[in-house]
Amino acid sequence: MSIIKCTGFVSLNVEGFHSWKDVPEYMPHVLFLRERHRHLFNFKVHFTLEGYNREEEFFTVQKELKEVLAYLYPASPLGIEFGDRSCERIALEVLEYFKKSTKVEVSEDGENGAIVEAV
Repeated sequence: MSIIKCTGFVSLNVEGFHSWKDVPEYMPHVLFLRERHRHLFNFKVHFTLEGYNREEEFFTVQKELKEVLAYLYPASPLGIEFGDRSCERIALEVLEYFKKSTKVEVSEDGENGAIVEAV
């Protein structure tokens, strides 16, 4: 068996708030999303491993992810404030700023989300 590529990942769950200010009128069943609301945002950040002896320690990468989130987004007493950003936008911003990541997944409450990948 030949292994072609080795990728590590770290996961992190954070309480956060966001809104979707531009909900179209033709979607009346989700107009409530225009208001700030809470989710448990689930992050999964993938990164390339050059070898097979874990040259990146997962705890260290997870700590770096926490630092990136703290830098990019303000915190409130209840959680992180993502403003009007979607899961797609949050994933893109983390991917652009967290240089070691190759793919970022962001989901709401472990149900729905987006994956942004460097190509």
